[in-house]
Amino acid sequence: MVKQCIALTAATDVFIKGAHQTRFRATKSGTYHAVLFDNFGCSVVTEKQNVVIDSPKPGVTYPVEYAVIDIPVFLEARQIGSTALWSPATFLDNPASFTPSFKSSSDQLYTVEIRTISGCVTVDTQLVKIVSHVDIFVPTAFTPNGDGLNEVLRPTLMGIKELKYFRVYNRWGQVLFETKTERAGWDGTQNGTRMPTQVVVWITEGIGVDGRTYVKKGTSTLVR
Repeated sequence: MVKQCIALTAATDVFIKGAHQTRFRATKSGTYHAVLFDNFGCSVVTEKQNVVIDSPKPGVTYPVEYAVIDIPVFLEARQIGSTALWSPATFLDNPASFTPSFKSSSDQLYTVEIRTISGCVTVDTQLVKIVSHVDIFVPTAFTPNGDGLNEVLRPTLMGIKELKYFRVYNRWGQVLFETKTERAGWDGTQNGTRMPTQVVVWITEGIGVDGRTYVKKGTSTLVR
């Protein structure tokens, strides 16, 4: 008969205060084991058990994905769980994939149910909008004033599978910003200093889902 049970953390063999019963409820993730004592003072150590304490993460709305009519484009769910399920399954090659292929001639709104190994569920949202041709759009103005609207200057990729570069220059030809990362953009600063109102020049290049190279250039106004 077990007279006393003492729970320990496996990593440090530190006794857990108050854990003297045959049942112990872990409140933190970790690896645990216990030492059991009988009436004669004999003891035995249990096997180590890994415990994961998890909680669901809040859902988010992904940036709008643009696809060209009837040309496949890959969607991507957040890698915060062990499984993903896109709903509805319409226009997807594999709704149970984190990166399903989408092909359609009409817009579609999806919910993405992401489940962790411990069973916690997060639901994200993805809107896919259909465009008639491959294009790169950059706004003519942006307002990095902290109100959460139009805070950065960045290209919107429509049917572009790879962004080669997006560069922003001042009127003297000095590079203010450069990126190859989709959805990254210039926040109107240089070396941490807020730039004043001015007109900047941008140029961008991308590879379309049709395999062609697209280069666009133009000007945008930074408004303070």
